[in-house]
Amino acid sequence: MSMTVFLSTLQYFAVGRDIEADTYEPHDRLVILFSLVITLLGTGIIYFVCISPLNIFDKT
Repeated sequence: MSMTVFLSTLQYFAVGRDIEADTYEPHDRLVILFSLVITLLGTGIIYFVCISPLNIFDKT
């Protein structure tokens, strides 16, 4: 957990420096990949919610 926070902090400051230097350009492939992953995850969650029974607390 602390390793994730450490790496995220390093990434945050690296991107901040790039933005200040006006050289920040995200990679197109990564942006598209993460967008697709989030879209598929959201679609899966919506599908799961839609197919689940509405009476989940019914004991019959």
